[in-house]
Amino acid sequence: APAHMAHGSFLSLHVKFLGLPTIWTGIAISAGICLEIFVMANGERILDRYSEEKLFFFATCLAFLRWLAMFYVGTGWLLTLCQLSHGLTFGLFCISAVSMVSKRTSQEAPVTGQALLAAAVGGVGSGGGVLLASHIESNYSTQYIYLGNMVLAGLAVLVAWRILWISSGIRKIG
Repeated sequence: APAHMAHGSFLSLHVKFLGLPTIWTGIAISAGICLEIFVMANGERILDRYSEEKLFFFATCLAFLRWLAMFYVGTGWLLTLCQLSHGLTFGLFCISAVSMVSKRTSQEAPVTGQALLAAAVGGVGSGGGVLLASHIESNYSTQYIYLGNMVLAGLAVLVAWRILWISSGIRKIG
């Protein structure tokens, strides 16, 4: 969540930092949103085929690669490709996280789990991400926001791997 919010808030500044025409901000964001809508609209079919733990792990791995690519991106087309992967990873993150929380929340309080997820992702995580990205942009450059996002995504990959490992019933590595 911190990485996604920092990205959304600072993408237009990053486009300016790269010296690209501002139209690329709109093209990239529109492309990502369209793919995100498509993923979420097909969420039930995707979850019928893949477990939410596998989707969560895939989304975090792809997010790590996206942030790495955003650190090096230099053209509008590559920026748009990265933003398309943002639509995919955020869409998969949402459907997998909501499904995992729903399955693990008590039947007596089904809304509580989703409210806590929303607070963690949209509240604390987003606020922290924007605060940190603001500091990085003020003292370094927007490019380093993506390096920070990559570090956070690497930590998320470890958490997602652990969730996948626990859910699969594997108790030994190898």
